[in-house]
Amino acid sequence: MTELLVRATETKFPDIYTYKKKVRTEKEYEADFGLNLNSNAYNKSMKRNIIFWENGYVNHQEIERYFKKIAKKFAQIQIDEKKLSGMPVIKNTRIPVSLIVACLKDEMTFEEICEEYEITKEDIEKSMEYVMEVLDIPYQEG
Repeated sequence: MTELLVRATETKFPDIYTYKKKVRTEKEYEADFGLNLNSNAYNKSMKRNIIFWENGYVNHQEIERYFKKIAKKFAQIQIDEKKLSGMPVIKNTRIPVSLIVACLKDEMTFEEICEEYEITKEDIEKSMEYVMEVLDIPYQEG
């Protein structure tokens, strides 16, 4: 997912994927999102709103800041512009977290991944925790 978003910075996306700011009344907001405007204000104050698409284009800087912020919580995950152009990798390696996800998708066992890439089971577990955190944070409150 990261590679797709980062590499597609010049792509114009169909309207279905674009973020369009619409001024809504309170009733329209509740009908569209099931939240009242007070919830929206709360989410804004918690700085949980993450916009990856703006005016039909990928907001690369926002994605990069988001991934770096989460990576700081994980000692085993590193983001360095000098390694794979800043992709999240397992610390002190050039193994991207996305590769671990791909290995699991291909039904490799933890043991096979550890042997193939010379990493530990803990590296795999922390990589998966990082992925879960990346996917979960936009939907959490407080």
